[in-house]
Amino acid sequence: MNFRDTLGYGNEAPVPKLTSNASLEAMLKAMLARGMVAIQGKCTLAVPHASIIDSTDLAGYGTNFFTGNFYMQVIVSAGAAANEVRRILGYSTTDTFVTDAFSAVVTAGDQLLIMHESLVAIGRNDANNVFDSALVVANADGSIFERLEDIKDYVRVAADTYDEVVGFPFSRSIVSSLTAVDVTGTENELFSHVPIGVAKPQILKINLDNMVAADAIIVRLYYRYASEGAWVQEDYQPYANIDGGLANGSKSISIRLDPNPYGVRVTLAQTSGTARAYGWFVVIDE
Repeated sequence: MNFRDTLGYGNEAPVPKLTSNASLEAMLKAMLARGMVAIQGKCTLAVPHASIIDSTDLAGYGTNFFTGNFYMQVIVSAGAAANEVRRILGYSTTDTFVTDAFSAVVTAGDQLLIMHESLVAIGRNDANNVFDSALVVANADGSIFERLEDIKDYVRVAADTYDEVVGFPFSRSIVSSLTAVDVTGTENELFSHVPIGVAKPQILKINLDNMVAADAIIVRLYYRYASEGAWVQEDYQPYANIDGGLANGSKSISIRLDPNPYGVRVTLAQTSGTARAYGWFVVIDE
């Protein structure tokens, strides 16, 4: 027998059958096990069933040959199971397959396709995507799926590390607080950030609505000009009396924060009046 007669060719449906030729049988099994070919057969089940399916076309491969690593697709059927793919859970050498249940019964005459898991299309977001990636074991030297599984944890760790170490200065975020101060003139740190890379804070806003007559504060802005260097004051602004002395009903101030590689710091000191709490927030952008 010619080997191509065993596999089918041209426009013929490939319905391979085992023969008495041991070398052809071994070759076919090896090709099936490596996902090099898929085989086709008809359902010959006397009583329609959704998960126990007979096919005399596909008999003789040896008990459990298709178990675990193969899938069955109903490629031609008048029923609702048409085009569905299900994992093969068991196979007897006679002709019986046990599968995950199809959505409808498979009946005699339905065309079946048996394929190795490496041929199953994955990634479809529907009920036909039956490939369970939870069953894939991580292996850096294995199949594509095993290698993807292997790098998955590395990607997750890298993402977590980015969020924890780099993500703050490079991702959009808002930091806010309510800082209570005393009236000793001591500088109270509102915001301080020493980045990894170049920080890009945009603006810091301070609410002076709590200030009343006789209250006085000083807001200072600092930058560093070297790693772990001293804080160098860049701006000094005093505010006094109701709402910090702002005019026309204004009650808050804005401080522009420049991109910087070494750090930025904003402090507030109350020098007179009654101790207050000052709400503030800072926006850090990409």
